[in-house]
Amino acid sequence: MRARAAWRWYAPLALMLSAVLLFWLGQATDVDRAFAALSYDAARAQFPLRDHWIASQFFHVYLKRLLIAVACAFIACAVFDLLRPAAYWSRGTGWRLRTVAACAIAIPACVALLKRSSRLHCPWDIAQFGGSEPYFRLLDMIPASAPAGHCFPAGHASSGLWLASIMIFWLPGKPATAWRIGAGLFCVGMMMGLVQQLRGAHFLTHTLWTAWIAATILYAAYGVLRLAERRALRRTGDDRCVPVLSATAGAGPLRTHLEAAEQESVLATARRA
Repeated sequence: MRARAAWRWYAPLALMLSAVLLFWLGQATDVDRAFAALSYDAARAQFPLRDHWIASQFFHVYLKRLLIAVACAFIACAVFDLLRPAAYWSRGTGWRLRTVAACAIAIPACVALLKRSSRLHCPWDIAQFGGSEPYFRLLDMIPASAPAGHCFPAGHASSGLWLASIMIFWLPGKPATAWRIGAGLFCVGMMMGLVQQLRGAHFLTHTLWTAWIAATILYAAYGVLRLAERRALRRTGDDRCVPVLSATAGAGPLRTHLEAAEQESVLATARRA
């Protein structure tokens, strides 16, 4: 109970502190251009990996299409669950399918909207890296006459970062497993962002800000899910509405999401009402 209460405070605090760190990295350091310079060939005035098949086709095209197909599968399951709730799986599983589908839509959409309004340019557009545009930082005052670059935050990474939301199928019953799965899937999106950096398509902080946006949306989505489950449990008193993958080997394939003490307390409150 104390760990869960602490986490409710630590997670927002971690997000706020990491946002401050990202602002500092972008404004007070030259880490973006320093990192981009590592993959830039000054002699040939180009990023050698920009048109490499692995980077430009496999990671940027085929992997992205695969992840879009996976996202569409989750969205289709979520729509089916909306039309026929708990027809083929438990209500709690259905809510988790809807949450993952929402993240698969919200994370790329939020990043795309921010990119559309952004005036920052990609490394390969900057004069230092073979382009023609000046380099601006996130909080710089950009002249109105300067063309918009639409390169912040990193859009490609968002195509994979939503995968981390799949970890909620193991929460809160098996947190260690959930975090391992979430971290691994989060790395898929970060790897996609890294490849784009090597191609000269994004600066380092562009990808890190996308990761921050994804983490914030994931945290908010899980919070909404847990709130919905608690309200359903208080309203119906039916603990079957919140099943989860078992935390113990002998407990069967499913068990409730709420720990026993919390669940008994909520059920008692529901009965008194």
